[in-house]
Amino acid sequence: MSYSDVINEIIESFQNLDLEGFTKHFHSEFSWIQKDGSVLVGDLETFRTMIGELWATNPMLKSECSDCVEIGNLVSHSEIFTGYEDGHTEKWMWVYEFEGNLIRYMYGYQPTND
Repeated sequence: MSYSDVINEIIESFQNLDLEGFTKHFHSEFSWIQKDGSVLVGDLETFRTMIGELWATNPMLKSECSDCVEIGNLVSHSEIFTGYEDGHTEKWMWVYEFEGNLIRYMYGYQPTND
């Protein structure tokens, strides 16, 4: 399975609200790093909790994704999230850095936010 295939599987699991499928490709020492270099989430369990709460609060949340671009152990794509309870939309750019077959770092950037 290529790294892009892993990201596509993660996207599909997110769409299906499948927390186990969504997080099974993440390293146990996973970190989500923001564009300023600060760590938003520093471990997998916190990330799992965060995603579960996001889905519970926004049950209609959906995303549209771009194709993945894979270079070495890095994969990028963009997403547009709709279905938030307050009606807002979020646009994100992601870069995933793999360690072995697992995502070790996820870099997230919001180019715009409606």
